[in-house]
Amino acid sequence: MITGALLINKEKGKTSRQEVNAVSKLLGEKKMGHIGTLDPFADGLLIVLAGRATKIAPFIEQLDKTYLAKLKLGQKTDTGDKDGAVIEEKEIPQLTLQTINKNLRQFLGKSLQTPPKYSALKVNGERAYALARKNVDFELKQREIEVFEIGLVNFNGSDEITFICRVSKGTYIRTLAEDIAEKLGSVGHLEELTRVKIGKYLIENSVKAVDVKPENLISVEEMLKDFPSIIVEGEDAKKAKNGVPLCFIKQNEKLLVVKDDEGPIAMYELTNASVYHCLRGLR
Repeated sequence: MITGALLINKEKGKTSRQEVNAVSKLLGEKKMGHIGTLDPFADGLLIVLAGRATKIAPFIEQLDKTYLAKLKLGQKTDTGDKDGAVIEEKEIPQLTLQTINKNLRQFLGKSLQTPPKYSALKVNGERAYALARKNVDFELKQREIEVFEIGLVNFNGSDEITFICRVSKGTYIRTLAEDIAEKLGSVGHLEELTRVKIGKYLIENSVKAVDVKPENLISVEEMLKDFPSIIVEGEDAKKAKNGVPLCFIKQNEKLLVVKDDEGPIAMYELTNASVYHCLRGLR
C-alpha cells in the first residue's frame, strides 16, 4: 500500500475528484481522498491523501486556507461563480481604494455564514448542488467561520476586485465574495479563485496530477510534525496501539500525536483534566 500526502496543483475545469482519480491511477493506489474540495472553475492547492494517510484527513482539514479571488461586480449568478446563470444585475457605485479596503476589513474575525446551495454539503443524504439543480427547495444551516486576514490585491477601477484572504475550515469564498459585493452596494460573483496555501503548505511546492511520482509523497509523520506530540514506549505504547485511554500524560493540548520509535501510533484527544482518549489509530 502506498501511503502519504501529495500537494497537487488542481487545474481549472476539473473536479477535485477527477484529480484524485488521476493520481490514483498513476500511483496504482485505490484508497485515496483529498482535503478541501475546489470547484471546477477554481484551481490551486489540493492535498491528496493516499493509503493509511487518509486516516489523518479529519486533522489536516482543520488547517486554515488562503485564497486569491477575483470578484466581478454587477452580476449575481445562481452558483456564485462565473459558471452559473445570471439571476440579478445591479449598478456598481463609484468605488475608491479606500472604500474597498474599509469594506474588506469589516469581514475580519468570526461570523456566521450560510453555505451556498450549489455546494457539496449533504442534505438528507443528497448533495446540495444536486437538489439545487432539481429546483428542490431546502435550507442550509449557518456555520461559524473566521477570516484571519483579508486584503486588496488589485482593483481595475470599475468592476473587478482581486483580494486575498486566509480563512478557517468551512468558509465559502463564493459566499464571502457575494457578501463583499453587497456591502459595496452592488451584487457580484467569483470570476477566478485560486487556493494558494493550506496551513504551511504552499502552491509553489505542488505538482500537476499528471506529473505525480512516488517521490512526491510526504510521510504521515511529516504531515503531523507541527501537531503537539508525545513519545511512548513499552506498556504505554501497547496501550496506544490498542486505543486504550491514557491518563499519565501531563499536557493540556487538546489534540496529541502519540508516537513510538517507529512513528505516529494514534491521535488522542484530551477529554477531561487528566485523561486522553484515542480519536483514531494511524497504523
